[in-house]
Amino acid sequence: VRLCVVLMFAAVSTVSAVAIAVVVVVVGTVVWCAVRNSNKPRGSKNNWAVLMSGIWPRFKSQGTIVDPRLEHEKIKGKVVFLTGGSSGLGLATAKRLVHAGAQQVYIAALPSSFYASLIEEIEAERIDHTQRVVLLPLDLASFESVNQCCDAVLQRLAKTEQKLDILMLNAGVAPSRTIRTKEGFELAFAVNFLGHYRLCVALLKCGALRGVHSLMAEETETTRSSASRPDKAKVIITTSEAHRSAPALDLKTIGKIKSEVGLFRAMTLYSHSKLCLTAFAVELGRRLGNELDVFAFCPGPVNTGIAAGAPQWVQPFVHVLFKVFFQSPQYAAQYVTRLLCLPAGTS
Repeated sequence: VRLCVVLMFAAVSTVSAVAIAVVVVVVGTVVWCAVRNSNKPRGSKNNWAVLMSGIWPRFKSQGTIVDPRLEHEKIKGKVVFLTGGSSGLGLATAKRLVHAGAQQVYIAALPSSFYASLIEEIEAERIDHTQRVVLLPLDLASFESVNQCCDAVLQRLAKTEQKLDILMLNAGVAPSRTIRTKEGFELAFAVNFLGHYRLCVALLKCGALRGVHSLMAEETETTRSSASRPDKAKVIITTSEAHRSAPALDLKTIGKIKSEVGLFRAMTLYSHSKLCLTAFAVELGRRLGNELDVFAFCPGPVNTGIAAGAPQWVQPFVHVLFKVFFQSPQYAAQYVTRLLCLPAGTS
């Protein structure tokens, strides 16, 4: 009996010591990465250092960061289109928008047999029976799918005589190796940037967003006076602090696969795609900032399924890391609605 007690005590002590050591290492790494990354120029920051330094806010006090009454005031009656709304941050945002009173929410996501149950889950947040949620199939890695989704949205908007008030480009992938799309592009570049770029530009050219006259229009008295218009459409683009670790863009080779990469260099693909997306957001705001509000939005580390493509042997570690150190999608969704509550002309 004594031997069993001693062995049990030893086992518990060993496990506790290992757990404490892991916590010390992780916390130390977070602090070290935050300090090490603070003053480095673009492209010299380590991918994993950027990721780890973003974990620090997870341990701060997490409460309500936006007034629900203000949410309701600013979002009620709005028409929304967002990508990646079937899970993670996109799903949490869709629920929050519906709960805040959004009249029509178009959600674009990969084709799935769970569409019916997903719509029920989101519509359970409705505060009015007239609110509608529509799911549209979209594979951002396919030009054909992007075109079809865009056409479907335009047809529905024309039928209901509506314009989009909010466009959220949120879907994303973080592949664990180099994957080529049907069109020959690297997967992260195609999904995170190129597909969103094509979708957004097509919607803008067709006048799908409220108050936007032309994508390439020069500034006029009309567009200048629209800067203070209270009903300006908003475009929210989910970027990432990981873009700071990407090297400068080379327009001659952008989107091309230079070499195959594996698990330990896959973050370079993700950071490159997010840099492209961030650059697009900045340029879109420069061209159309007087007609709509554009936000390049980094939610920080969020517990989503973005790393679902990682190898099986990595999944248990990823699951624990995301669960313990990353913020929940429900909390991160507040950052989205907080942007939507900002006064017109803020971007």
